[in-house]
Amino acid sequence: MKVGDFVKVNDASDWCGLYGIIDKMYGDTAFVFCVKRPGKLHPVALKQLLKISFKSKYKREL
Repeated sequence: MKVGDFVKVNDASDWCGLYGIIDKMYGDTAFVFCVKRPGKLHPVALKQLLKISFKSKYKREL
């Protein structure tokens, strides 16, 4: 995972189940920004995050 990835938090805190964006990383800890709790960044171990990917059902050929 890298800064800017959209993730779901799966740890044992009150942030569990919330979606956010990785704002900073330090070692194996990511600091997640969540719109529902914009006042602070939540530190989460990378193994407790689920990366969410968006795939378009329409492919555009150039």
